[in-house]
Amino acid sequence: TGLSVFKQDRDYFSYTVPAGSTITVTTFFSDAVADLDLALYAADGTSLVSSTGVVDTESVSWTNSGTTDVEVIAEKYVWPSGAGDCNTYDLVTEITP
Repeated sequence: TGLSVFKQDRDYFSYTVPAGSTITVTTFFSDAVADLDLALYAADGTSLVSSTGVVDTESVSWTNSGTTDVEVIAEKYVWPSGAGDCNTYDLVTEITP
């Protein structure tokens, strides 16, 4: 909780998602301050899912349907074309079987 992100300095979080499990990453913030978006990538940079709404919550979920653990990266960033340059947010991550 109480994290900050800036337009010129994106935040990244790394997770291991076991085979057959689902990761859900949710962020809470005030869109009126700056529009924040959220993306989830495989460790090799492949885009898995993103959330780019204009509301106070962004959430992404992805299921590892493979047979081995997968490293993923969550990226939290300020929408580049938005008026705000920075914002604070809370981050909640769940990995469920």
